[in-house]
Amino acid sequence: MRKRCFCCANFTEYYLMQNYNFAMTGYGNCKVKKQRVSRHGTCADHKQKPDRKINYHCVMEELENTLTKLNGIKLILDEYGKQTEIKELTNET
Repeated sequence: MRKRCFCCANFTEYYLMQNYNFAMTGYGNCKVKKQRVSRHGTCADHKQKPDRKINYHCVMEELENTLTKLNGIKLILDEYGKQTEIKELTNET
């Protein structure tokens, strides 16, 4: 992969404020060159951004929340299934 500016630690992206979010402009500021550069530009001073560390605590918390919601849905569906079974049994007699 070519060394693009958007992967460089010296690059900060420019954003535009829209109604409900921020949009990338395709340009940013280079800390080494001290000027505006294209996000797809390249240079000799490229310094790879460090990989982001995964916050396992947040991941586990989200998985627990999702599991809790799924268990609630399962209970509702189980109750609905039991009610339809009871109705079918009473209709047969």
